[in-house]
Amino acid sequence: MKYDVIIVGGGIIGCSVAYYLSKRNQKVLLLEKRDHAQGSAGATDGVVSYHTKKPGAQMDLAVQSLKLYGTLEKELGESIEFVPDCGGMQLAENKEQWDMLSKIADKQRESGVDIRMISIDEAREIEPHLAPDLYGVLYAPCGGKVEPIKLTMAFLHAAKRQGVEVKNHLGVTKIKKDGAGKVIGVVTEDGSFYEAPKVVISSGSWSAEVGKMAGRKKCRAFIWLQAMKETELLWRRLPESCFPKKL
Repeated sequence: MKYDVIIVGGGIIGCSVAYYLSKRNQKVLLLEKRDHAQGSAGATDGVVSYHTKKPGAQMDLAVQSLKLYGTLEKELGESIEFVPDCGGMQLAENKEQWDMLSKIADKQRESGVDIRMISIDEAREIEPHLAPDLYGVLYAPCGGKVEPIKLTMAFLHAAKRQGVEVKNHLGVTKIKKDGAGKVIGVVTEDGSFYEAPKVVISSGSWSAEVGKMAGRKKCRAFIWLQAMKETELLWRRLPESCFPKKL
């Protein structure tokens, strides 16, 4: 079977890319090694905000994302539990951190966003569970929240309705190229070959490893995300030997 695009990885990135490509009348195959949202998409905190973004492209994308989420539930036809305007904070424990965050906030406001420094007393009026001995807070009132698994599945269902073909529990073992070095498709764990001139790698923490199948020798370091009780995430770097050879 021949496709316009093959997507490797069925988390939030893979499912959303599949949806928007299908809106452009592309014939899409979405391959997922396990189940949808079983990786990073199911472990994220669901924050939709710009208070941690750098001015420039990152900030612009974050601002546009907030606008998009306001209409996305209606477009996808499912609840994604988006809650707007619940705010976002970065905490300062001392004056040094306050000064550093103040400089960041000054740069962020150049993008026209509502970000400001507030005292710990003001912050505790918004979030009473904050420790009273904190020095202060960088605050963005426009931050939102979304339920990431519901969001992933909403994109997936909408993509399927628009004709995207989805195969679960089928990992990719090779990205094939022709003699000129152009991508021609992928080989999966069961030995099948699926043809496409474009392959999107959206495999979360394993994206670099999948990229090597396409001949990319230099890939960014892996970062393993481990969900923790009563916290968000523990980030720690692991050597490549910790990752499975077969994907």
